[in-house]
Amino acid sequence: MKKRTLLSTFIIIILAITINGNLLAEENIHNNDACIWKIVSDNNTLYLMGSIHFLQQSDYPLDEKYYRCFEDAENVVFELHYDSTQTPAFQQYTVLKAFCPKGETFQSMVSDSTYDITRKALLDFGTPLAQLQQFEPWFLAITMLSLKLQSLGFNPELGVDQHFFNRSKEEEKNILAFETPEQQMDLLESLGGDDQESFLLKTIDELDEMEAGFSDLVDAWKAGDLEELNELLNKGFEDYPALKQSLLIQRNLNWIDEIEGFTKDNENYLIIVGAGHLAGNKGLVNLLTEKGYSVEQIQAMHEENNER
Repeated sequence: MKKRTLLSTFIIIILAITINGNLLAEENIHNNDACIWKIVSDNNTLYLMGSIHFLQQSDYPLDEKYYRCFEDAENVVFELHYDSTQTPAFQQYTVLKAFCPKGETFQSMVSDSTYDITRKALLDFGTPLAQLQQFEPWFLAITMLSLKLQSLGFNPELGVDQHFFNRSKEEEKNILAFETPEQQMDLLESLGGDDQESFLLKTIDELDEMEAGFSDLVDAWKAGDLEELNELLNKGFEDYPALKQSLLIQRNLNWIDEIEGFTKDNENYLIIVGAGHLAGNKGLVNLLTEKGYSVEQIQAMHEENNER
């Protein structure tokens, strides 16, 4: 199987994008596993569910096992509480982080050629660059990633996390979050590093390859194939070790103590995070295994006529 990797795809794997390398596979992945792992402690059961933050309507209903794990949990843990992204305080924080420094505009921050490339790319989405002049280059890059996926029919409202967040509210589950939207915005702000212009150009260059790449990512997630997801992630981050540390590894390490704390409760927990957080030596599945927990993958049921 031959693969190239798109950095932009990995950003979306790892971050529950708070604003509204290529995985080209030459063969499909088939197995009977769901992207869910179970930990049975002396007190309760924990489920680790990998999420894709953008999905299509055709991806629903999910396999029955996703819903059974959800129903078995009194508490549902997400990367962040999605309602908190709608507050005036967070909107103000977004402006603080995403707006150009005083006296600057997007046009003044980039070269003439980059400005023209960005203008043409945004017009493909029906968005005039004049409407976004106040935003820094990294924000325009993330905006175009989201616009591209939505143009392909991948919708953040259909992400696994958003789907179960809405159901959690409907069923009055106890909702918990590992991070605040402000923390995730800080991570997004760091994506461009010291060279936001290069990051923006790389993102634009990758847009045309995203459809095949993201579809293959969804296939790997549906197969619950951690080895495949890990290979894709490792290739995507080979040239970006600092990004891997901040977006993936450090966040996993931050969450582990909280997850261990959940095992001491007498109620069950469903933990839903981006699928990339489960894979690899520093993924949550391996980190918990190293701590002595028995982490068992759940087999999918593939019930075709399930209505949810």
